[in-house]
Amino acid sequence: MPTLYAYIDEFGNNGLDFTNPQVSSHFIVTAIIVEENQVVPLEDLCHNIRKKYFQGSEIKSSKVGKNKDRRKLVLQDILKGQFNIYTLVVDKKHLYADGFKYKKSFYKFLNGLLYNELYRRYAQLQIIVDEVGDNAYMMSFKKYVQNRHKPDLFSFSSFGFTNSKSSAIVQIADFIGGTLARKYDKTVFEDGAEEYIKMMERHLLPIKHFPNSYEPYIYNATTVDGFNELISQTAINQALTFIHDNKNSTDENIMEQIRCLEYLVFYFRYIDPARYVSTQELIDKIANKKMAHQTFRSNVIAKLRDNGVIIASSSHGYKIPMNKNDIYDFVNRSSLIIHPMIARLNKARNTILQVSRNEIDILNEKEYASLKKWLNYLVISSVLLSFSNRL
Repeated sequence: MPTLYAYIDEFGNNGLDFTNPQVSSHFIVTAIIVEENQVVPLEDLCHNIRKKYFQGSEIKSSKVGKNKDRRKLVLQDILKGQFNIYTLVVDKKHLYADGFKYKKSFYKFLNGLLYNELYRRYAQLQIIVDEVGDNAYMMSFKKYVQNRHKPDLFSFSSFGFTNSKSSAIVQIADFIGGTLARKYDKTVFEDGAEEYIKMMERHLLPIKHFPNSYEPYIYNATTVDGFNELISQTAINQALTFIHDNKNSTDENIMEQIRCLEYLVFYFRYIDPARYVSTQELIDKIANKKMAHQTFRSNVIAKLRDNGVIIASSSHGYKIPMNKNDIYDFVNRSSLIIHPMIARLNKARNTILQVSRNEIDILNEKEYASLKKWLNYLVISSVLLSFSNRL
């Protein structure tokens, strides 16, 4: 497993007086997750972007401001790098407790959220922050992790801070976080900021919201051809219920199932509700190790469906269903598997019955009672249908 580095920056402040135009409505933490062998290429990319767009100075979202065209150009160049984006978005309007008025309590709460989310996903992670200048939140997070995370002889986790790598890539975290803020925060909000999220599709991990966001799951849903609110909302509710009920699990298989659902819901919400996500893309987003396609299907998709989660599938991959056609895709794909298996099983059973003169029925074991009953029903139905067609 390659060493992973997280370059982290934040957007927002701890103020809660939302009548003040300088107080952010959200607090956003962005982590740029990079494999060790991509650190130097990404640093080189940062250097080139600084020369091209910022006259050699730091890459900062605030320097681009409301210039959408320039922001898109910078973003396009940043996204040429190899990295993933993890984002935590906290809606401060829902922080009601009096203690949140105090910076120390506010930061401690955020630190707990961020630590739990990152450590659950990446037990092996080296964190880098910009330690130059006034960066009070990042310094509080560093102290929080160092005090809380105490590896011992029985823990192989390497989760923690390091000073061994350049913090230049933190500038990308600043730019990405400031760009995402244009979707959420009142101080920099832009109409149409969803376009930035779509640009980042290949790099974005599911955006984590606190509290859980219940905004509409498709923007301008009525303009999406064939959208069925009943089907899509039912599927979304089933997915969210599974995530909520299992959020504290430490079982790696269940954690991968949760990450799979989070990505499918994220893709449905922000990228394209009509498009399927390929098996390999899902594996790349959810697994911290190599995973065979068949393992993914049996340990992730099949287990989720066993728990009542509705996931549509086709030859193109998987998705949250948005209409009946998506459900039919799942039915059709299942029938391609089920019917040949049933036919092969029936042929094997009949062959053994014939050669044993009906003395050996391979479905006579009590464990196969329901299967035998179902197969007999299908055989009788087939005979009756054939007879009726002759009349």
